[in-house]
Amino acid sequence: MPGVTEETKQNAEKLFYHKVDTAAAIVRDKLLAGVPLTGLDEEHWARFVLSLATRNPDDIAAAKAITAKLLKEPDQKTEAIYAKMKKEGYPETASELLTMAFPYASEIAAINSTVKNNQNRKFLDLIKSMEWKVIDVSPAKRRLLTSDRPLMMSKGLLREDGYIWLPISPTKLFTAATLQFFGAQVAMEPLSRTIRDVNSTQIGQARKYVYGCDGSEIANVRKGMSKMKPPALMRMSGKN
Repeated sequence: MPGVTEETKQNAEKLFYHKVDTAAAIVRDKLLAGVPLTGLDEEHWARFVLSLATRNPDDIAAAKAITAKLLKEPDQKTEAIYAKMKKEGYPETASELLTMAFPYASEIAAINSTVKNNQNRKFLDLIKSMEWKVIDVSPAKRRLLTSDRPLMMSKGLLREDGYIWLPISPTKLFTAATLQFFGAQVAMEPLSRTIRDVNSTQIGQARKYVYGCDGSEIANVRKGMSKMKPPALMRMSGKN
């Protein structure tokens, strides 16, 4: 990434996301084995789920664009202050000065923003407050797919039918529901329908990669690849 040294460019991954992933892997094993989770386990898993809504090139690019816009178009107050302090030979506008002084600010701010979002107490508590369940689809013939955009969720988690789905193995699906009755209703759906819905969404949301046990879904992948918009952080708090 521009603007950082070789020593620091992997800090976000090494210092934050590595810990998130390592802790989540332990919780995932417990979910697969049906072991009850502790409060700390729930915290780790909620943080991992939250990271999936922000930790991808699309969201980082969006964060970069926002920062770049702020630098390019500072508010009138900033421009007025700069006009008063500007000396001969200085850039004409505050925007030019900021661009010269911080050429890689948008890249650095984007990474910092994603890390900060993954510590957002509001979103973490929202995920933890949902009804969690793991659905076993092993009796069905088909297996679950996953992808490079595996998180599935409703357009707003505060709505009555708000949900999060995440395949955690070829035969296990993690689900979280805003209301308990909705989670129970989902669990009662035919497994074939659940698998169909998961797989079609994984294929549609994927940007480069879809992962499966075998090649049985290749035709579906070719037909539906990347035709859906993956979930983003802003969709979590909305009601619709």
